[in-house]
Amino acid sequence: EEPVLGARRSRRNSSQEPEMAQKTPFKPLAVRVQEFHTRTPPRYKAKPVPAAAQRPLSMTQPKEPTLRTSSRLRACYAKSREEEELQAMANMPKFHARPLNHHILEAPRTTSAAKAAAKHAPTPPQPFNFITDDRLQRRHQQQQQQQHQQQQEESFKALPLNRALLDHPVGLPKKPRMSLTVPKSPMLRTRSRTSAQASRQQQEEEVPNTAFKARPVPDFLQVPREFQAVAREPPAPIQQKPFQLRTDQRGQQHQSRLRARLAELEQEQEALRVRKAQQLPPTIEHPAIPPKPEPKPLTVPHPFKLRSEVRHENYVAEFTSHLSEEERQKQAEAEFKARAMWNGVPFRPRESEAPLTAPSEFALATIARASERQAFDQQIEEKWRAIEEEKAAAEEAARKAEEEEVRQYRRTLRFKANPLPKQKYTTRRSVAAAPSKPLTLPKTPQLGRKRKAADSVDK
Repeated sequence: EEPVLGARRSRRNSSQEPEMAQKTPFKPLAVRVQEFHTRTPPRYKAKPVPAAAQRPLSMTQPKEPTLRTSSRLRACYAKSREEEELQAMANMPKFHARPLNHHILEAPRTTSAAKAAAKHAPTPPQPFNFITDDRLQRRHQQQQQQQHQQQQEESFKALPLNRALLDHPVGLPKKPRMSLTVPKSPMLRTRSRTSAQASRQQQEEEVPNTAFKARPVPDFLQVPREFQAVAREPPAPIQQKPFQLRTDQRGQQHQSRLRARLAELEQEQEALRVRKAQQLPPTIEHPAIPPKPEPKPLTVPHPFKLRSEVRHENYVAEFTSHLSEEERQKQAEAEFKARAMWNGVPFRPRESEAPLTAPSEFALATIARASERQAFDQQIEEKWRAIEEEKAAAEEAARKAEEEEVRQYRRTLRFKANPLPKQKYTTRRSVAAAPSKPLTLPKTPQLGRKRKAADSVDK
């Protein structure tokens, strides 16, 4: 900030400073160097773009949007009601008439109604049975029961005395006698395991100790029994048997089920063809009382047949058979069995007549790939080296051009002193020449807040 005294400028100097700054084109060297390093060269400035001519306003033309769904392989398409109806009509099953059964034409010309009339007797008439008659009958019965109860209530008769009241109190609940508890030992798994171990040890003890008995020494002079000619019977001819496939069994079962089902359907159709006349409702004189149902037999309990019990029995049987098989194999392995003597010619090795294998050089694909990779790496290295050299040459040329530009600019800024003007000295008595500067024109000072604001900005 400038001192306070510097803020007080004369009106004359303050009014002449901007005019002199505009008129004098001289700039100091430091200012010009700073502008050279900071200002933007004119070649980098964007040229003004001419304003585009405004087109007259017009109505917006609508365009169909380009959706991504239109570029898919399967376009989305919704069928109309008419197309759906046509498709439903096309998918409807067509009517196909069945072939005529010729047995119908060969049969006698008698209708089913005539057959039914010939077989069944005429329906006997029966009286009607109305619900109102039943209600009337129940009402009469209730009235008779009420009259009988009233007659019994009117004739009082004392009951005989119960002698048990004098012997012991009556009305208390009887306490049933509990039977004595019979102690039972708990079924622990340890007992079953110990019993199984004891039975296994007993079986091992019961196995007889087979004494070792060596076999007689074979006679090597005789031909062994294995190589002796044994008269064998010719094998019986092979008899071919048909295959028993499960698919055939399943097919037979399916055919039997199908035949049974068709028979049931035929019976049902025959039963539906027979006409049955409805019975007439019973009359008032003979009420329709349904017969009592037959008493059902008592339910006889049967034990459950659980699959788990069957699986357990199978597992126990397999386990015991497995243990017995292992014991049998151990006993068979414990028996001594001598091998038979071999009566053959011993093996004699002989030299091979094939020539020795001559080693030959082989070409690996890795060697070819390595040479190709080396040539490729060399090309890439040369390419990078050329790029680096071009880049270094461009940087060096740019640096030299910049130095030359600075050097030329500094030459233009070299200071040259102007020669002194040739003055003609005159005598003292001579009159001084009139000054060439124009006279100062007075101006009215601009007082007020605007002046103060301008001074503060100058500070």
